[in-house]
Amino acid sequence: MIKSVKTILYASWCLIGFSALVCPALAQSLPEAVTMALQTNPGLESQRASLKALGQRRVQAGAQRRLQMSGEAAYTNQESWTRSLLPNGDLSSRLTGENAATTYAITATQPIWLAGRVKAAMNLADAQIAQASARLAAGELEIIAGVVIAYADLARDLSALDIRRHNMATLSQQLLEIQARFEVGDVTKTDVAQIEARLAASKAALALAQANVDASRSAIERLIGQPPTQLRPVVHEVSGPADLEQAIFLARAHNPELAAIRLGESIALSGAKVTETEYRPRLTLQASSARALDSGFEGNRSGNTTITARLTIPLFTGGLASSQITEALGNANAARLSAINGERLIVERTSNAWHEVQVAREAVSATAEQVKAAQIAFDGAQLEQSVGLRTTLDVLIQQQELLEAQLAQARATRDLHAATIGLAALTGVLKPSDLEAEGVKVKQASMPWVTPPELPLVALDQVLSLIPMPSRVSAKVAAKPTQ
Repeated sequence: MIKSVKTILYASWCLIGFSALVCPALAQSLPEAVTMALQTNPGLESQRASLKALGQRRVQAGAQRRLQMSGEAAYTNQESWTRSLLPNGDLSSRLTGENAATTYAITATQPIWLAGRVKAAMNLADAQIAQASARLAAGELEIIAGVVIAYADLARDLSALDIRRHNMATLSQQLLEIQARFEVGDVTKTDVAQIEARLAASKAALALAQANVDASRSAIERLIGQPPTQLRPVVHEVSGPADLEQAIFLARAHNPELAAIRLGESIALSGAKVTETEYRPRLTLQASSARALDSGFEGNRSGNTTITARLTIPLFTGGLASSQITEALGNANAARLSAINGERLIVERTSNAWHEVQVAREAVSATAEQVKAAQIAFDGAQLEQSVGLRTTLDVLIQQQELLEAQLAQARATRDLHAATIGLAALTGVLKPSDLEAEGVKVKQASMPWVTPPELPLVALDQVLSLIPMPSRVSAKVAAKPTQ
């Protein structure tokens, strides 16, 4: 069974390569097409750009505990004058003073204890990056499966086009023969009309088959960014799960779409934790220094330096903090339920895909036998017609059955391709290397190194973070029901 399926798949890809010879172009194998789609598809490029941008959120989270500095400079020019009315009615203006002052100030703020704000923000950033990575992986699997299915569609449509052309050529030859027999009175006008009707229908079907080929080429061009060219017939079959139970197990464990849905709860809980830490105490150390220079006659100079340790403790927020945390926990619960629903959908799709593979394998075997039997019947009908045992209509019926069998075989081969690659994508085991293709790695933003002056502050923050604090979010996570 497996060998026969591989033989059929091999033949279908050979047909693509042979048919593509009508368009002179550079050789383009299926692995090359998958690689092009993964590297140039604008949808995937957009997801990669978003993932790369999300990496900056880890940097932003870590920057909360770093030293913040700001500087300020100001220049002020002040003039004072008086204007008075003299007894003779004239106006008198007099400059009474002029002063220009320049001030400089610099302020530095170093967080000492943020009560878990950095860790919460870092966890949120990691969860968001993980979800974006899972969605990108799901998108890549969709593109890989889409390219393979698109080429399977092209193989089916090219096979159908060849079948239609051969059928029309056969009908044209039969029409010439039946007209010659009609001229000598061997057959009636009805026999001629029957073949003419079939030939006209064959022409319409051929035009539709050509349109289907053009549509399949356009679909491939949309996926890989250029029209398909000649394909090499070397295609490695992707191994799938051994049984339905294994398929469902793999889908639950490795399906990236399901992983992204599950991470929605982690993101919601991390967001709730971030909200909760915003209403916790904060200890900071601030130092500022200012200088002022007066350019007046006296040339006064002044300055001050201030060092402040500030502990901020939210006491009452009017219910705002509690409401925001309750909302975030509600969103987390909704995300958890969505994950349960998503898992059920993935299990259903995996089960359907598994059965589609089994049906497709049976269809490939059955249609191969159907074509063999229909060919024997058609050849026999032609021989029996030559000795007067069959009518023209009998031959046309057998020819139509052979045509339908050949088209069914092409469809079955395509359906097997689509079913196997779809199941591999659903179970999450499909990788570009399985098709000898190359993917694209997204370079994540690296965390800035902790400078030596920060080391004692980071250690102090970690020690102070051991102080127990009430947390509704942590209680919610501890009491989370198992799925």
